Amino acid sequence: MKNIKLLLLFFFLSTISAWAQNSFPAPSGDAKLAGSNVLEFGQGVSKEVNAGKIGYQKFSDALDIVGAGTTGSNRKLKFWGEGGSLFTGAVTINSGLDIGGFRNSSSAQDGLNINDVSSGYNNLQFAQSAWGGSHAILFNAYKSNPQVNGNLMDLGNVKHANDVGSFSSGSGMIHFLGNGGRMDFFVSQNSTGINTNVNWSTPVLTLLRGGNVGIGTTAPDAKLAVKGTVHAQEVKVDLAVPGPDYVFSSDYKLLSLEEIKTYIDKNKHLPEVPSAKEMDANGVQLGEMNMLLLKKIEELTLHVIDQNKKLDAQSKLLVEQNKRIDKLETDRQ
Repeated sequence: MKNIKLLLLFFFLSTISAWAQNSFPAPSGDAKLAGSNVLEFGQGVSKEVNAGKIGYQKFSDALDIVGAGTTGSNRKLKFWGEGGSLFTGAVTINSGLDIGGFRNSSSAQDGLNINDVSSGYNNLQFAQSAWGGSHAILFNAYKSNPQVNGNLMDLGNVKHANDVGSFSSGSGMIHFLGNGGRMDFFVSQNSTGINTNVNWSTPVLTLLRGGNVGIGTTAPDAKLAVKGTVHAQEVKVDLAVPGPDYVFSSDYKLLSLEEIKTYIDKNKHLPEVPSAKEMDANGVQLGEMNMLLLKKIEELTLHVIDQNKKLDAQSKLLVEQNKRIDKLETDRQ
């Protein structure tokens, strides 16, 4: 009899427990086991089906943690680590990484965005276009959308991240064009307003794969090509041609003034010196031209010395002639 009473009591309690579980749903937001090796947070909350789940090899071959959100595109995961966070091993990020919060209209970025939230004017972005040959570091600017086609230097592909006003000094970009093997440095005009197109115009500096550097030109044909004026305190040029001291050798054949005059009458420029037409077409090699001009100065110096000898001889002759004239006049008296 005692065993029968205990059996009836157990049956009664089991029935009450089952009725309570079926009649009253779990409180909204509870955690529960959601299958093999899966823990789900936010049970009963309106959310995306996998949001709030922690699973061992549930979605990949790792411990998967899915952030909270109502759709797959807005799930978020926050870490609060005032004392610091430590990751051991490689960290892979499949979409954009925002530090300080990306504050412009283009929120879905595929690069690294660093923003100074205190001032709201400083934004740094590492970006690339959907066409993989165009990569850039953007300053106070951002890529207009994740699927930009063409180069990031093209109008409409990059927008200002700062507004007009006291911090409206425009935007900057270091751009690498992989297809052309070229790196360009750009500084834009003042901002025309936040989220407006950046007009990069001509790069201020260009680096080519072979090592040529251009200032004011995108096609430098030498190690340094400058389209414009160069202001320097001093310029040192290593000579590719010898200094013209050989002009003073005893066996140097110096053209006579008559020969030089004949050449000038025929060619309208000095011997060995390029004509004005040639200099316009080919430019001037500074080191070579300086040595050539020095050579002409040394040749001119030899002519001056020769002329001075002739003048001395003529002066002596005049002195002798004057003496003879004076003697003749004295003898007649």
